[in-house]
Amino acid sequence: MTASSSAFVYNTLKAPSIDGVTGVLDINTGKAVASAATINLNTATGNRVHITGTTAITAVTLTRGPRTVIFDDILTLTHNATTNNLPGAANITTAAGDRAIYESDGTTVYCVSYIKVSGAAVVAAASGLTLGTPVASTSGTAINFTGIPAGTKQIVISLVGVSTNGTSLKHLRIGDSGGIEITGYAAGSHSFIASAVATGESSAGFVIQSMTAAQLLSGSVTLTLENAALFQWSCAGVFAYFGGNASFIMSGAKALSAELDRIQLTTANGTDTFDAGEMNIAYF
Repeated sequence: MTASSSAFVYNTLKAPSIDGVTGVLDINTGKAVASAATINLNTATGNRVHITGTTAITAVTLTRGPRTVIFDDILTLTHNATTNNLPGAANITTAAGDRAIYESDGTTVYCVSYIKVSGAAVVAAASGLTLGTPVASTSGTAINFTGIPAGTKQIVISLVGVSTNGTSLKHLRIGDSGGIEITGYAAGSHSFIASAVATGESSAGFVIQSMTAAQLLSGSVTLTLENAALFQWSCAGVFAYFGGNASFIMSGAKALSAELDRIQLTTANGTDTFDAGEMNIAYF
């Protein structure tokens, strides 16, 4: 160790305890460490080290710290909750010049900070809902939305002034790559028209208790992924018929055989025709 009136410089990992330092403490850059499945930062010869090579790193050995790591090449840092706990709990592809700071509590090795040389965020901000394209509900016996991307966790289905030419109950149905499913729903609905209340259940779709051709339904339904392993979705929605002193609520659940990628609004009998309004979806 060398000392002056304004600076301390240490060349080993074990710096002395220094109280009341008013100058600067310079931290040496140690010998470069070659990338490997497991890198040992305990044996680094400085608190700042360069990582060379392109071998993916899946574990970091560190019981002391912190260590500043500078990546000289492109490689994959693989997230591990114990041995390489990364921001966002996701893998990171490095770029030359990227920097990371590692610390350890003796049990878990954390990458507590990661700075990309590009300035880009390591963990992207949530993008919010993706809005689909409105579809006119003025013809046909079913309104379909397909191509909903894998990984979707919530879908909002909006109706504005939607009606049919018949009295069959409306059914909202979901499906996967195998098609729209018409069984296995546990669904119920209530209608409140003036002082009259009606209820209904269905296993053939998320049911809307609307049975009058003139009822122009406006409102929304939210589908939420409840269990990704079972592809199970829950449903809750509220609609109103303005001018008819009527409102409708619906709820239920349904498990698919694969990831949801399509939605359909139709009627129980499958023959009533849509004749007014429009419909859209938004999802994330």
